[in-house]
Amino acid sequence: MTEDAIVEAYAGASYPERPRSFILHGRKIEVASVEWRKRAPTTILFHVRGTNGKLYDLVYDFRTQEWQILPLE
Repeated sequence: MTEDAIVEAYAGASYPERPRSFILHGRKIEVASVEWRKRAPTTILFHVRGTNGKLYDLVYDFRTQEWQILPLE
């Protein structure tokens, strides 16, 4: 399942450097850890674990400047 997401991310030298939290189905979920990340020419993918223990892929599209969230569990 893919859906639009509201993501709060840290922006140091560039945006986004590290997601901090996101809203899914009206619930705010804090990011406990970034397991890994992968950058492509037009997107960046963060594989994260929420404080609820579940895994998610957070994808930022540089062209549209939009986030998507893919729940993995």
